[in-house]
Amino acid sequence: LLHLLFSYFLQLLLYLLLLVFPLHSIQAQPISNNAETLMQKGDSCRLEWKYKIALNFYEQAYDDAVVTNDVDMQIDALVRAMRTHDVLRHWKEMPESSYRLYVLATEHGDSVHAAMALVMRGRRLHSLGQKQEGLRVVQDATEIMERTVFPHKNHELADCYAILAKMYCSDGRYYEAMQMSQKQEHYVKLSKGSHTDEWYRRNLQRIFIIRLEILSKMGRLDESDRIYKKMVLFLLPI
Repeated sequence: LLHLLFSYFLQLLLYLLLLVFPLHSIQAQPISNNAETLMQKGDSCRLEWKYKIALNFYEQAYDDAVVTNDVDMQIDALVRAMRTHDVLRHWKEMPESSYRLYVLATEHGDSVHAAMALVMRGRRLHSLGQKQEGLRVVQDATEIMERTVFPHKNHELADCYAILAKMYCSDGRYYEAMQMSQKQEHYVKLSKGSHTDEWYRRNLQRIFIIRLEILSKMGRLDESDRIYKKMVLFLLPI
């Protein structure tokens, strides 16, 4: 019973930290001030964990950007909507935003955002029981990002490897999960200089939570205990 409660505690912490995507907008002059305002409202709600309200703002922003034909804003809004669906575990609703993002990005030669859409598709497939296909899709999308130069690349790759670590761990493939967790840590550390201290702290917490779950399931209790103590220190207020 204690083991189950501990596992649920880890899942809850990871659930709250999992959606860590950048708040930056694509560096282009916005055509629609209304869409930009809606995006800012959505970001504010997301930071307060009001995900359903944030999702509503992102969807409104997307609709406004379609009317004004602002492609950059459409892509930005779809990324946020897609990842908010992910946090809410909206597996039925997520495909609409991820498919729109994939099509729009592909039409404009944007391989990075197309890969982001594929990552979410793979997560959804895996969560619905299509384990091998889900892993393949996320791995392929991650390789696309590895080969491409784009802003916040290290940040996005850290997210991808965190997702892969969780997927492998849930499948009982702990060796592969640990490899993915180590890659996650590598890219988080590379991102340190381009984000706030709070972002870095939260991402280290995320690494600890995933690593702790992997080690616990592998039976490496001494190592998991050391990581747990580190995690507690990081969870204390700065």
